[in-house]
Amino acid sequence: QTIELRATAFGYSPNRIVAKAGVPLRIVGIADENAGCSRAITFRDFGVQKVLSSGAPQTIEFTPKTPGTYVYTCSMRMFRGELVVVA
Repeated sequence: QTIELRATAFGYSPNRIVAKAGVPLRIVGIADENAGCSRAITFRDFGVQKVLSSGAPQTIEFTPKTPGTYVYTCSMRMFRGELVVVA
């Protein structure tokens, strides 16, 4: 399962990701030039953090194993989105 994600000056697009439990998740992310702190994206529950560049897409990969709703945020926790993991 692959999701495209954009970090903008106003947060993340999309700000809600739905993924299947037990299936590797690949997020292809890129930041707008004026993205600010949203370019640093953190999935705390999965121990994943990545700083997105505005020059080229970058890939974040992990496997969400347990169904539930998880929050992802910028480095300052001002911008947030949710990852919904379904069975």
